[in-house]
Amino acid sequence: MPEKLTDIEFSGVDVSEHRPLISLQVMINEGIEETTVETNLFPFHVTIQGNRAKQPIITFHDIGLNAASQFHGFFNYSEMNELMTNFCCYHIDAPGQQEGAGKLDDNFLLAYPTFEQLAEAVKQVIDRLELRRVIVFGVGAGANILSRFALEYPDRVCAVVLINCVPTKCGWIEWGYQKWSNWYLGAGQVTSFTQNYLLWHHFGYKTLETNHDLINVYSDALTKGINPNNLAAFIGAYIK
Repeated sequence: MPEKLTDIEFSGVDVSEHRPLISLQVMINEGIEETTVETNLFPFHVTIQGNRAKQPIITFHDIGLNAASQFHGFFNYSEMNELMTNFCCYHIDAPGQQEGAGKLDDNFLLAYPTFEQLAEAVKQVIDRLELRRVIVFGVGAGANILSRFALEYPDRVCAVVLINCVPTKCGWIEWGYQKWSNWYLGAGQVTSFTQNYLLWHHFGYKTLETNHDLINVYSDALTKGINPNNLAAFIGAYIK
């Protein structure tokens, strides 16, 4: 887990109509299918990598990222070619987190789904896509959501991969930083404070200080194309 926020000095880090159940668009250049899956909660944006006839892997991203920035590059890496001949990835974006998404309805933002509701929505997405048993792969907030799904529907899961899954609520200091960050995001601003907080969330203080190349790459990827109001709502659900 990352170091406690009491050990961090952020100022020392410099970073710059009715819809069908499933609609499909093929992204030829990336070999990725893009689809919208209707649920009782929200129409979820899902991207699909691989041969649908193969064993399905369900992924869910962390805060500040989305399916594209968290998973697409990882599964497109050359060393993953052999894996992708045997599996098909279904990447689920949390509501409003995909790149280029517009601001969600104000009423929806105020009542943004809880992680319990998002876990139930994962079940509906899997049902709509007619997948029987899946491998789940989640990071951070996504790991929390998919762990809830796996516990509720163990008969639908054949394996679980969770990275940085924290089952407990955040401490008071981290809660304060998250609230402060959300204040800026809710005003439609992605500030250096928010970016630094998210970098700490993903890497911890030691990596921020020692691996500048990695941090520079991720500082560009974090929040890229994500609507700040939507991100604020997702982080709000994360800290509840």
